[in-house]
Amino acid sequence: MKRDQPAGTVYPLFVPPSDIASRTPSEWTESEAKRYFLWLTNSVDDRVAGLLRFLGDDNSSDPSVLLRRVGERAIWVLKKAEFGRIEADGSVKLSDAGYAIAADLGLLVAQRLLDNPGVRWEILRRPKAEASYNQPVLVGLGPVHFDPIRGAVTEALAAVGSGDGGVWDRMYTYWSERARK
Repeated sequence: MKRDQPAGTVYPLFVPPSDIASRTPSEWTESEAKRYFLWLTNSVDDRVAGLLRFLGDDNSSDPSVLLRRVGERAIWVLKKAEFGRIEADGSVKLSDAGYAIAADLGLLVAQRLLDNPGVRWEILRRPKAEASYNQPVLVGLGPVHFDPIRGAVTEALAAVGSGDGGVWDRMYTYWSERARK
């Protein structure tokens, strides 16, 4: 986002299909999890392109440089009142638009990780107690999976407080190294 962009600029919310959005993923049937999977994986390119446009960036750098640059801009945006706020106790709250930006940062990381051979999206079906159960995760990263949306939102909550926009670059680097092993 260019620093002279008008306040109140709208960012598209991260809204899954309405019939499943009202329930938690652990409550979804297998067919609902597949519908969410298709919605998400078909949305990645458009959401990432929208994020980059919103942050005034293009896709012309290697992943680490891009993620570092976009991360710094994202922290600046997420600190704006319409996207997030730091509470008196130091915790960070994201608005729906702030959540969408953080989720889209995760999709950007995922998009770059998918360039590694063997990395692919999959629906996490076991165990049911897993936080990402019934949701799309990346596999092919060693013995564990990676939920890029949950990871990016968690990192955003910490990064807004610390001002560290490099977290998404480090996330990418960590998981990319695992993909190469």
